[in-house]
Amino acid sequence: MPEESESIAEKTMVSALSELSACENLLQTSAWTARWAARASGSDTVLVWTPDPAHPLLVCTGGSGEGARTLLRTSVAREEPLARELLRDRAPLLFSRTDFRPREKTWLPDLPPGAEWLLFVPLEAEGSAAGVLTLLFADRPRPDSITERIHALLPEAAKALARALKAERKTSGMRQAIERLTALYDLSKAFGSTLEWSELNGIIVRKAVDFAGAEAGSLWLLDSKAESIELAASGINESYEVENPPSAVGGDLVGDLLAERAALRRNGIPPKDPAAASGSEFPVRSILAVPLVEDEVPLGAIVLVNKRGRIPDFSEEDLELLEDLARQAVRALRNARQFEAEKKVEELDALLAVSREITATLDLDRVMQTVVNASAALIRYDRCAIAIQQGGRLRLGAVSGKTEIDRKSPDIQRTEEFLQWVFLSGSEVNITEQEDGTLTSDRPETEEKFR
Repeated sequence: MPEESESIAEKTMVSALSELSACENLLQTSAWTARWAARASGSDTVLVWTPDPAHPLLVCTGGSGEGARTLLRTSVAREEPLARELLRDRAPLLFSRTDFRPREKTWLPDLPPGAEWLLFVPLEAEGSAAGVLTLLFADRPRPDSITERIHALLPEAAKALARALKAERKTSGMRQAIERLTALYDLSKAFGSTLEWSELNGIIVRKAVDFAGAEAGSLWLLDSKAESIELAASGINESYEVENPPSAVGGDLVGDLLAERAALRRNGIPPKDPAAASGSEFPVRSILAVPLVEDEVPLGAIVLVNKRGRIPDFSEEDLELLEDLARQAVRALRNARQFEAEKKVEELDALLAVSREITATLDLDRVMQTVVNASAALIRYDRCAIAIQQGGRLRLGAVSGKTEIDRKSPDIQRTEEFLQWVFLSGSEVNITEQEDGTLTSDRPETEEKFR
């Protein structure tokens, strides 16, 4: 090993601390720790792992030496056995590459080919874990000798990392708070964009799937009259490629959710678990579900499955966001129900008004005028026309917005010819013009008629 790796001389330590004082964030502090640990220990490669501020992970935030760059941002769960042992016992652990091989994919998927020995050294500051150093060697090192060489560095590195982590957590917390407020604002706009029941149901489940990063989700609503739980809407996350997307998820969970009125969060569901839908073309690996409750009365539930992303587990933050979404969804659904009820009352009033107008006269022309004009209170349309059969032929009787019919008008003639064609077809005719100008109908002859 190089002579300068025997220890960090006092003069060199002053230089190292001077560099450390210039570090402004966690990444710079981690890079400084890795660089000076490599210089002091003679290690070929040094990696610095620090706790993720938002998730139960150790993340490689700094590195020095061969292959370090490719390993940056690699993460490992803090519950992984080796990580748990290092953070619990806070004692160095040495592995040969052969012994470490079962953990290689989890910890170091791109381990440099010359690294035959791995030394893990926990970093501690103020009684808590500040991180873990991984030092890679071509030849077997002596752990006691290595820790002695870097003993002057470790306390300073640990304290600096602890300070940087504290600042990172604060920044991360502020960022999460801003993201949550932004998400809630987005939800309020989306849910307030419509009062149509079916459209709102689709928006609710699509937003839930999107915000939680799930592959699929379903909204289930309780039909109190039928005493059954009905599927209101399902959604697939368009940000991911989902194989064999299901038509609905979580139907067998909703009853228990409504009975217990408690959220459900499960990760790492084994293939043989009943919740995994064993044998299905769409296996379930994780579930996040919350009940919809209004004034202690259950209304339904939102069920999401299969978290995606860098950490494919539903987190506490995901649950909190989904609960926020559920509260807003309950309010939006209440408004939509009130709107539907008011709309039905208005429709009934309009029907009664039309009915009274029709029965108030025996004048057929007046009746037809009432039908084509008063129906606007029930159905939105640009034009309404009615024709009746008289003398063996169909005769145009009234057109909305016109008190008299000019039978010489080409427009009126086309309308009358069209109604004659509909009458002779013997069935209902429906046709829609799409935004791109194409026509769609359930009957090919209808499309041909309008081309």
